[in-house]
Amino acid sequence: MKPNTSLLYTAFGSPIGRIFLALTEKGLCAVGINEREKDFINTLEKAYNIKPVKDNTAFSEFARLLKRYLNGERLEIEIPLDMKGTDFEKRVWKTLLKIPYGRTKSYGEIAREIDLPKGARAVGNACGKNPTPIIVPCHRVVAGNSGLGGYSGGIGIKKRLLRIEGVLCCKESS
Repeated sequence: MKPNTSLLYTAFGSPIGRIFLALTEKGLCAVGINEREKDFINTLEKAYNIKPVKDNTAFSEFARLLKRYLNGERLEIEIPLDMKGTDFEKRVWKTLLKIPYGRTKSYGEIAREIDLPKGARAVGNACGKNPTPIIVPCHRVVAGNSGLGGYSGGIGIKKRLLRIEGVLCCKESS
């Protein structure tokens, strides 16, 4: 497999905080929400073994669409993805892409869809490792007991994303 020769990133402000995006030659590889730029860059360098280059122009159209989504416009964002993960994680993430805008599913429902009926916890772990939150909508996955479950960007961000999509949500998990 040919190694990536370029890794680009950008950052911009949004209604949910600062968003970082990273792109390889194959597609979007990372989304960071409200993290320090230095931490986002370090994570990319470790994962791809090259130094990312800041390039706002490479993301201009995608960033514009993402901003529209975060401002409450109903749209599905489609972009090629290049996510690193195990085969199981990729299977979960592919299933998450099928959850429609404004809908939620439980970790258990996702587990059953991938033929792992007792795998709700494993699905939750895969959601937590999702490198492209928002685009691969792990925020649409909630706990089966009517709780929110977790979210790598924090429960507050998960709630805001669900509210943006018009989901009247559930009680918080403890």
